[in-house]
Amino acid sequence: MSSPTYSPFFSDSCVSFNKGNCEPFTRLIDPCSCTKYFQCVNKEVIPRECPKGTAYDHTVPVVSSAYCTNEANIIIQQICTQDTPWARCKVTANVSDSELLKIQARCTGSTEGTTIGPLQNNSNVGAIVGGIVAGLLVVILLIAAYILYKEDMLAIPYL
Repeated sequence: MSSPTYSPFFSDSCVSFNKGNCEPFTRLIDPCSCTKYFQCVNKEVIPRECPKGTAYDHTVPVVSSAYCTNEANIIIQQICTQDTPWARCKVTANVSDSELLKIQARCTGSTEGTTIGPLQNNSNVGAIVGGIVAGLLVVILLIAAYILYKEDMLAIPYL
């Protein structure tokens, strides 16, 4: 059984971070959640979570204690969005589009994405609904044709 290899770098945030640079008030974004973040403690990076109803605000000053604020305000101000929390890495860490796609894939547990933003919906719901609507239209047309046929049959005088 092999022991885990120690790495001086922490790579679960937007960018790789040297743990040697961990200062007591250093906090890092968790790109996969609006409510989670990482905090430096004794040169180690520890995962943290804001209390229920609050979210991590990476825009507050480093020494502030108000970094977990009302979740609704975070969403309204678009500091973080629930469906694409990794998007803040583009602004805060200036990551490239390709790096952002890797972060998105890591957060969603999928293979690397092809778009930046909400995941594409690859389901067949549209095709299924379209098929049902087309089928209903055919049934309606057949009923209408049958009714017209019966009316014509009634209008023909019997000889």
